[in-house]
Amino acid sequence: MSFEPHRSPKVSRLEPWRREVAEMRSVNWPFQKIATWFAERNVTISTEGVRQFCKVRGIRKASPSMVEAPVATARSKAAEPLPPAAKRHKKFHYEGNGPIEASRS
Repeated sequence: MSFEPHRSPKVSRLEPWRREVAEMRSVNWPFQKIATWFAERNVTISTEGVRQFCKVRGIRKASPSMVEAPVATARSKAAEPLPPAAKRHKKFHYEGNGPIEASRS
């Protein structure tokens, strides 16, 4: 009996074929056709799995330059600096004798 080595759940089983998937998408192959291509090679993956793989890696139709693009993660998005608080939120001014009025300062 032969067992496959354990892989971290964060590593896609399609990662070894990233270039091929990007090339297929660059010539407008639909996700279903790519999933069928994998099935012919005994790799079990759904159409949705192929779509998610491409989405996470920025692989789009007719864009072969995206093959080497880094994977965007929640951590990298969180590292981006936020704009100053004054530009993020409206400031409120209340005189105390009427309705509250919002103004951007």
